Amino acid sequence: MVRNYFKNLVNRFFKILPMYESGDESLVTYMDSLADELIGAKEVIIGVDNSSMYLSLICTLAFFIGNSEDPGLTKEIVKREVFKAIDICNKLEELYGESVVV
Repeated sequence: MVRNYFKNLVNRFFKILPMYESGDESLVTYMDSLADELIGAKEVIIGVDNSSMYLSLICTLAFFIGNSEDPGLTKEIVKREVFKAIDICNKLEELYGESVVV
């Protein structure tokens, strides 16, 4: 179950890029929801609450949400950070894929 969750997170982070590129007005709402879910998952997946990589995912979303209207937030930055988050999701899947859920 945890392995599938992290695999699904890859797709959910990737979705940010086309939403940003198309100027989708629901992007911030989507990212808020994803951030809420990640914060909640810390309480469910044993061990992930102490992971600096997991915190990095939450911080990346907070950065996107807080800077969504900033003209300095370019497609290149969004793409770089999305792919960084995807890489982290893949690493977390390897680390916590066999974890137990509370």
